[in-house]
Amino acid sequence: MHHDAWGFIGDLKDHYLGLLIESNISHYYNHLPLDDADFGTNNGLACELGLKVIKKVNDESGFMFGVIAETKTPMLFSDFILVLELCVT
Repeated sequence: MHHDAWGFIGDLKDHYLGLLIESNISHYYNHLPLDDADFGTNNGLACELGLKVIKKVNDESGFMFGVIAETKTPMLFSDFILVLELCVT
């Protein structure tokens, strides 16, 4: 990664990171070539994890460099960890 994942929110970085920590929410940021492509890294990872992409984010000169995704059905975080472990091993 060649830049701060939170640079686009400026001075609010510490505030939002604090909210994530307080809420026990993890933040994963992966920025690689082909971010905006339907067959690229972000959509591929979401698909492998069984997630539905609901929004592309971080517009940079017309290219989107991130996604917000959600599980297709509600699941416990511990179950999601099992899915993640299966995908990366």
